[in-house]
Amino acid sequence: MTLRLALLGILLPGVAGAAVLRGLVVEHESRAPVAHAIVYVGDVVRAETDEDGRFRLEGLPAGEAKLRIEHVAYQESRRTVRLREGRDTDAVFRLRPKIATLETVEVRTIRPDPSVPQGRRTVSSSQIRRSAGSVATDPIRVVQALPGAAAAAGDDFSNKYVVRGGDPEENRILFDGYPLLQPVHLEGFTSVIYDDLISNVEVFPGALPPRLGDAVSSVTSLSAADPGRPRRFFRYDLGSIAVGGERPSDRTEVIGALRTSFYNLILRRPPGVKKRAFQDLTARGSFDGDRIGASLTVVASRDREEGDIDRDVDALLVGARLGNRTHARSWRIGVSGTERKESAETHRPKSRSRGEERRLGLAGEYEWVVNPAFQARADGEFRFDRYRTLSTTWDDEAAFAAVEGTLARPLGSLSAGGRIEKIPFADGVWASPYLSMRVRAIPRLTLGAAWRTARQTPYPLSEGAEIAGLPVDVDALLDAGEGKLHPIRADHLSASVEVGLSAGFACGIEGYSKRYDDLLSWDASGTTPAGANNRGEGSGKGIEVSLRREGRISGQASFTASRTRKREGGATAQRPADHDRPRMLQVGGEVSISGGTSVALAFRSATGRPITPLVALPNGDLAPGEVNSQRLSSYRRLDIKLEHRIEGTKNEAFLYLDVLNVMNRKNIVDVTQFVGAGGQIVRIYNQGVRILPIAGFGFYF
Repeated sequence: MTLRLALLGILLPGVAGAAVLRGLVVEHESRAPVAHAIVYVGDVVRAETDEDGRFRLEGLPAGEAKLRIEHVAYQESRRTVRLREGRDTDAVFRLRPKIATLETVEVRTIRPDPSVPQGRRTVSSSQIRRSAGSVATDPIRVVQALPGAAAAAGDDFSNKYVVRGGDPEENRILFDGYPLLQPVHLEGFTSVIYDDLISNVEVFPGALPPRLGDAVSSVTSLSAADPGRPRRFFRYDLGSIAVGGERPSDRTEVIGALRTSFYNLILRRPPGVKKRAFQDLTARGSFDGDRIGASLTVVASRDREEGDIDRDVDALLVGARLGNRTHARSWRIGVSGTERKESAETHRPKSRSRGEERRLGLAGEYEWVVNPAFQARADGEFRFDRYRTLSTTWDDEAAFAAVEGTLARPLGSLSAGGRIEKIPFADGVWASPYLSMRVRAIPRLTLGAAWRTARQTPYPLSEGAEIAGLPVDVDALLDAGEGKLHPIRADHLSASVEVGLSAGFACGIEGYSKRYDDLLSWDASGTTPAGANNRGEGSGKGIEVSLRREGRISGQASFTASRTRKREGGATAQRPADHDRPRMLQVGGEVSISGGTSVALAFRSATGRPITPLVALPNGDLAPGEVNSQRLSSYRRLDIKLEHRIEGTKNEAFLYLDVLNVMNRKNIVDVTQFVGAGGQIVRIYNQGVRILPIAGFGFYF
């Protein structure tokens, strides 16, 4: 192994002998050494622990190294370690067992990880911090740079995103496994959760595992951070400050932070907006006993907007779990309550509106490791949903049950299962099959395929709701179709090839096909639907090619070619989806410079229709050509970020400068105003960024 790593170091120019990592892998509770654990550094370099649980990696580049530790009897562990040039770095990794007792198993081959579903994308918190154009290191905004994903609108400050041509409302965002009803501040300016509070971001496009649902395009999961050492922090990012801390011990872990904006931070605001501000509070605590553990998660946020319309948004999430995850048969049960309230008041003319969404849920999961080759899990949830406006309250129950079994062998893994669910505010009980397969034909080549049917509620439960570009009255929409419509359905099929190349490179190719059914349609006579039905349909297909490299010079480039068509609203024929991107090129990279300095860049180019949505008229025609001519034929942006970090034995500090739109590409269109269906005036405000520098700094102590 040492010889192989030394040879690899020769292939990596400029990094041979730069740093050495000495590691020890132990069992979480007993601290007993774990032999034959597999150690990954990125996707290329790997080692195996000896009988004493130790490993040694040489010839690594200085800077941050992303490690993943795997063992058939233990849960996977991920961690980022900072390596220093010319020095040895020591690190200890603790693994939580899957099985209470297990005879020693020698692992001599690297097999596909059975817990990795087909198509999953993972971004660590350290990658988010270093990313250019992330605007205050926003963990949700980073999704826009992943293969097959893109920004949802022309506003460069918005972190709303689309995945494979699906609308933003077709995505779902989780924190610590709980759904965030209000995941972003100020209609998409920044996330309510930031990078210091998470360990990584996982995006599941299309073929979701059975335990995930309520979305027909993607699910994004933010995993809460596991504190590495006791510390406190203070940070500043683009007009907001945050204070918080982390404290781990043998049995308890706590993270928490409070953030607030302290001045009018939006440099370019829509007309009529005078002031914007936000606050949020995030906390998570966990306890691991010998047999039972518990956790508590709290997320609270508030937005305030003043101007022609005064608007307030308040959201709260409280979730708790109790269970055992350290035996062959582990279980967890949990309760959660989430709420989102939005109110707005227009002064001229005088009017008020209010939307409130609540969820109370009871969930459970059960995992059974039959043997190192086969494991199964079952998940279930029952919840009560409420949607309320000034005039009406709608209540409904939702529930699901899911099972999944995974068979893992040295050459591959196969997962199969399904989901039975009742979707809120929709008719019927539905079943969704799931199948995922990964095969490692040769050491550096992995093949994969997956299939899943996903469903979600047909109603856009939010203020200012739109479908196919037309504003709708949610009360009238629910009244016309509640209890009668099927949930929106999307069938996903994907296949992939992953190839590990030399010199730290890896390549991935994924093709996908999806079909929409039961899209919401209505008789668009003004803003009040006279009737609603599920006659809408659509389809999408595409191919995503990505190339990535790990090392002192790391990065990723991806090219996507796709086509998405939908028929919904009052249109009588299929049309390009509002957020269709026929071709996208995305390039991101980072160079680690000695002394704690790094330089990152991000380039994005997209053709298609990234701004103005098509508008369907009552007779089935599209809106006037002048509206469609206002669309951007292409979108290009280059961002560059310079960061410097100072690390001591106990303290740490960082400073960054993130310059957006360095090429000064004017991705900007003036306000579009036109008369839509029923005679209402529709205004679309399109914002962009010229050249904008963003600075931030922080201290950890």
